[in-house]
Amino acid sequence: MTLTASGAITLAAIRNEFKAASGAVSLSEMYRSGTYVPPLTANAAIPTSGAIQMDDFYSSSVSTLMAASYYGSSTGIKGGGSTNALTITTAGIISGGSVLDVYFSDNWCAYSAAPGNWYQVYVTVTSGTTPYGSALDTWLDLSSDRSWTINSPFSTYLDVTIRHKYNTASTELTAVSLDANA
Repeated sequence: MTLTASGAITLAAIRNEFKAASGAVSLSEMYRSGTYVPPLTANAAIPTSGAIQMDDFYSSSVSTLMAASYYGSSTGIKGGGSTNALTITTAGIISGGSVLDVYFSDNWCAYSAAPGNWYQVYVTVTSGTTPYGSALDTWLDLSSDRSWTINSPFSTYLDVTIRHKYNTASTELTAVSLDANA
């Protein structure tokens, strides 16, 4: 949820957006690119150091809106098999196979910084073959790249959820389909 674009902003509203729904908050904890405030375009007015004030937070957000669902298909050499992988990088890039790269929207990350410091991913199989690679069905920090791979002749359908590491109520979900055809 994005903070108001005008009018009064409270410390409670800032805390609820960036940190958690309860507990103490201080503006000195809320610098952009610090522990709680990711370096998103929406947060450009929030300073990284020095003087900080309440109106710096107009229209700021920890939003994790994803750009689109992802479909990856990989066709291998006949008899040679193929693989396909879903990779989510610390830079906020989703890629797979040799077919297509899809980026999360800028509401999820800023490409000039490593958004992995602020986000986690949760991947679960909804149907098909269980991929190998990074763990499934658990929250993984995006402080390192995460990848899930299948081999031919299998397919998998995954739900991928991204959330803010500190405000865990801020989540977004997308569906992913991977096919590895021999």
